[in-house]
Amino acid sequence: MFGLINIIDLLFILIVVFAIVSGVKKFENKIPTAEATKEGTVTYLVTNIRKVSIDQMVPGDALYHYDKGTYVGTIEDVKVEPFTDLVEYQGQWVDAPVPNKYQAYIKVKVDFVDSSEAYLVGGEPTRVGSEYRLKTKRNTFYGTCMDMSAFHDGK
Repeated sequence: MFGLINIIDLLFILIVVFAIVSGVKKFENKIPTAEATKEGTVTYLVTNIRKVSIDQMVPGDALYHYDKGTYVGTIEDVKVEPFTDLVEYQGQWVDAPVPNKYQAYIKVKVDFVDSSEAYLVGGEPTRVGSEYRLKTKRNTFYGTCMDMSAFHDGK
């Protein structure tokens, strides 16, 4: 009446049972927590860029993550300095300005989520020292997060 279970059927049943048990274990320990959005500022450092690129970083413009297109915040301020690099001069390494290259500190007003693992800005974990690919309507660039001071001030 009933046929024997062959090896292929047995493997299929074991895979389905394993997938169900794994899925239940993965989601059973998750405790839902309310994540509130707070206002803050993040400062990004953009280095080795031309003046024309800096001129396109306009306060009031929206800033987005390049790859996902998620909104990061609004540019509040841009501070510009000459870009310097290490060069060998008479057997010594010196920090010398690079002609026609600059670096900019871009202060951005953001809404962030304080999760248990990281501060989320624009849906992305944001940490000081990490580099992000960013864009505005006018240009794209890599920026290194240098400061998240508003997060620490309780603002």
